[in-house]
Amino acid sequence: MKSSLRGPRLVIVIVLALLVAVDLASLVVLFTPLVRSGHSISEEFETLRKQVQGKIRVVIPPDQVQQRIEEARSQIDAFYKERFPSEASSISERLGALATENKVNLAQARYAMEDTDLPGLRQVKIEALLDGDYANQVKFINALEREKLFFIVDGVNLGESTGGNVRLQVALETYLRSPEQAQ
Repeated sequence: MKSSLRGPRLVIVIVLALLVAVDLASLVVLFTPLVRSGHSISEEFETLRKQVQGKIRVVIPPDQVQQRIEEARSQIDAFYKERFPSEASSISERLGALATENKVNLAQARYAMEDTDLPGLRQVKIEALLDGDYANQVKFINALEREKLFFIVDGVNLGESTGGNVRLQVALETYLRSPEQAQ
């Protein structure tokens, strides 16, 4: 008789073990931070709603779009007029003046104009050869970068040096406004 009860007892023990395992799994699911409560979900929803409201305030109201476009156009025009000359001679004049102000000899300058995708602007590439004291040349390059006229220093190559003087080859670029934008 004992052997006839062993099979059903084993089945009952296995079923009870499975039920205990399911109970433990459901307890883990109920009390872990992986499953959020309704309160935490509503808090997250409120935080997201506030973020969306903040983003909506940043967006320009439709009735102000045209005004903002006009402001941007006038700012671009002012920038062009202040920073880009309309005459090529202005570039060489300013480059020479900066060299003189910083006690650097502008031995040679070559200019090459190229069309750009920027409306109303032509790119001017400049290869300049400078002679002078190293410290003065550093001041000259710093003055170029701070200059109101828009200069970009693309590269500097150190050349020969004799008697305390150094020769530098400087690659620059700037832009020239087209005549119709000069007005």
